Amino acid sequence: MADPDLDQARAAALVAKTKAATLLIGLRGGPAYDRDAVLKAIVAMGRIARDLGDVIEALDVNPFVALPGLGGGLALDGLVVVGGGLPGLGRRLVLEGNRLIDADIGLIAF
Repeated sequence: MADPDLDQARAAALVAKTKAATLLIGLRGGPAYDRDAVLKAIVAMGRIARDLGDVIEALDVNPFVALPGLGGGLALDGLVVVGGGLPGLGRRLVLEGNRLIDADIGLIAF
């Protein structure tokens, strides 16, 4: 788990320790991928954790796909577990992909 106050330089150091770092530079003459998009996504998730830590119980993006060159990146799926920290909301909500799952009311597509 990364510190929610990390900046882009610290995110770069974390990524450098992973196998993804090798993939981002391109393999066997293949294209490099948008490393800055990955770093910005990591920093943004840290900001969300910092700013909404009393509301969000869990935040997961998997997979995040970096595009070739400077093409950006895409979060293909995500999971946000929202706790009872929202005003007027006493129950736990789970958002996964494009679905809102609430233990009290079942499954709602949005």
